Amino acid sequence: IILKVPFLDVLDSMMDPNLPLTHAEFEEWGNPQDDNEAYEYIKGYDPCRNISNLLNSNALKSDPSRKIPGMLVTCSLSDIRVGFWGPAKFVAKIREHGETEQVKVSNVLLDWSHDEGHFGTGGRFGRLEEKAFEYAFLHKVIGIV
Repeated sequence: IILKVPFLDVLDSMMDPNLPLTHAEFEEWGNPQDDNEAYEYIKGYDPCRNISNLLNSNALKSDPSRKIPGMLVTCSLSDIRVGFWGPAKFVAKIREHGETEQVKVSNVLLDWSHDEGHFGTGGRFGRLEEKAFEYAFLHKVIGIV
């Protein structure tokens, strides 16, 4: 799975009114600061808050054939739409869980950019380099390399 600048730390981001897009998103999702129903709803699907539940679920424990797929998660320090801390926190929580038969943490990679924006690399060859990196990751995860 390739997660390109994913919005994974939803509740913490929505609770910070200093972030540039938070107020605009209140209309779509509600304001978890003022509305307990919105808070509980967002908390219920927030990936960063629920990854531990998934990794410790009975569904994974009872069926050894179920595995968490390899993941390439991208973020950028220059992205004003999705904070870098969300993808970083998500990957850290998976790695914190540790290596198991169903979760191979070495196949969970955070690609951290310092100068790209929300839409990735610019320039003449930037997109090609980005795609080559993604294909290399996928080849590693499925065992071609």
